[in-house]
Amino acid sequence: MQHARTLRELQRRQLELETIFRIDHIRDKELEFQAMLDAVLAEVCRAIVAETGFLMLYDKAGNELELRAATDQNLFAAVDTAHLIRAVSDEAIRTAELINQTYAEGVIRAIVGVPLILENRLIGVLGVVNSKEGQVFTRTDLEMLRAIGG
Repeated sequence: MQHARTLRELQRRQLELETIFRIDHIRDKELEFQAMLDAVLAEVCRAIVAETGFLMLYDKAGNELELRAATDQNLFAAVDTAHLIRAVSDEAIRTAELINQTYAEGVIRAIVGVPLILENRLIGVLGVVNSKEGQVFTRTDLEMLRAIGG
């Protein structure tokens, strides 16, 4: 039993490392900034199997979070869903922790936001909305997002 658990943990860690490697490779391609953000989000949604990914970064003054990339802009057009995403993002920043919320009804069933850290500096929030594989994101999904955000 312990051997099977250790094997699963090693497989999970390998997937994390492979995903982080692919994301680093995207960053190294010297793409235009928006194209890089879009490619990173696509990779995150592929690895976590989420319907939507989003990336909020601080504005140039460093005062306010701005939506900089999303795999589904329509989700952000609706006031109620945009409000939920903003609330989770603000809480992730305020607590400096991964935030995982689920909802019984509505377009958003599950949302996860994690502080995005670059060179020991908080620069924004990386998040995913609605798992394609179930009602909630798994522990593996949460650990993957936490690893990517760090």
